[in-house]
Amino acid sequence: MADVPLVTQPTDIKAQLKEERTRLVNSMFAEDLLDEQFRQWQNMECERRHSIVEVVISVYVEYAEKKISELARLLNEAVINVSKVSAYVFQLNVWVLKG
Repeated sequence: MADVPLVTQPTDIKAQLKEERTRLVNSMFAEDLLDEQFRQWQNMECERRHSIVEVVISVYVEYAEKKISELARLLNEAVINVSKVSAYVFQLNVWVLKG
């Protein structure tokens, strides 16, 4: 009877998780839940060694900061351009719903 290790090594767990991730991603591609854009994001993650989540959050925060700053500027004007304010609010809402 072969000896079975009682504790799985961290490298074994990491390899198993990587295999599971690959299997799930392939399954999601087969079901058309993912597209080529996902593959491009995956490649960017590998090339830059950054988590794609970090990149997405950074872009989101920068975009939101710009829109909020612009809203603040518009709201501080003597005459408020309601259509511009509405447009910025709409853009922020769309980003929140997408995110």
